[in-house]
Amino acid sequence: MFYMRWAIFAFGCVLMLPALHAEPLKIDGDSPRKRITVTMENAKISSILKGVSEAYGFEINGIENTQQGDPISASMTGSLKDILKRLLRNRNHLIIYSSDSTSGIEKVVILDSAFGVLPLKTRKIRRKIRRKKPAKTPRVRVSTTSDET
Repeated sequence: MFYMRWAIFAFGCVLMLPALHAEPLKIDGDSPRKRITVTMENAKISSILKGVSEAYGFEINGIENTQQGDPISASMTGSLKDILKRLLRNRNHLIIYSSDSTSGIEKVVILDSAFGVLPLKTRKIRRKIRRKKPAKTPRVRVSTTSDET
């Protein structure tokens, strides 16, 4: 009886191996200017960007600035440009386009490690600055008098 349980347990473990070794990133599509599909399972932005850049041959600068944020599990379909914009929507970034490359993108630059929106306190301070009225300057009255004698 012990051997039977052990055999069932081992067989179950063998069946689970493909699920344990699932790829965190899968990229499908040969025309990045028109339509590709990027499927990610519990992947960080930095690994997604590295995989996409290797697949379509463009350079990434500032990848170390993408360490913040939670892992992503999603599937995105669209042009490479649209997918990059969705992945980097909450980050300060720059995408340099090129008509010479097959992907249409020459370089992606992540400018800093800022992630998300501004903190509430900063937004309130900016609103106050915008609402301040300029200081009033004294008005000079000019009177016109004519000397008629």
